[in-house]
Amino acid sequence: MENPVNLDQDGSLSMENPVNLDHEASQTSAIQQETHVIPSWVPQIGMKFSDLSEAWEFWKYYGGRIGFNVRKRYSNPSKFDGKITSCRYVCSKEGLRAADDREHLT
Repeated sequence: MENPVNLDQDGSLSMENPVNLDHEASQTSAIQQETHVIPSWVPQIGMKFSDLSEAWEFWKYYGGRIGFNVRKRYSNPSKFDGKITSCRYVCSKEGLRAADDREHLT
């Protein structure tokens, strides 16, 4: 359920913040209210985009609006035709996997 968008008397965007029992959803509502993010620009599970560049632009805009840098973590190409079937974009502070320091037996 999206929050309605209203214009304040001065013409700026604001979000109504209804009471929500779901903690994650209420945090998202608080972020929306603070930063004036239009609800359609808030990531949702299961979102689909026409191509990778559209998804990347969406993530860059959202991260910039909220106040964090973004990066591409990984993408999964199809084994049949090589087209990307899924991709994960993350906050740039998420961290990187450490190198494997184990000694390999040959």
